[in-house]
Amino acid sequence: MTVTTAAPTTHAENAFAALGRELNLRSRRQLQLALFDQLELPRTPRDSVSTPALRDLYAQTGSEFVGHVLRHRGVDVA
Repeated sequence: MTVTTAAPTTHAENAFAALGRELNLRSRRQLQLALFDQLELPRTPRDSVSTPALRDLYAQTGSEFVGHVLRHRGVDVA
């Protein structure tokens, strides 16, 4: 009997699924477009996508996408 298990889903893949498309999670510009234009989340000071700014945005909105981006960066979020 052969047991097939699916590969574990990465935080990046979860972020892409929450957004509905793939993007470069290391690209400041692509993250800004996704967060503020596509998802229409509240803007951070200077449209920052730094980890502290995203932590604040996650605390404010609870955005699934932001949570996955933070987890991708190694940040433990609830």
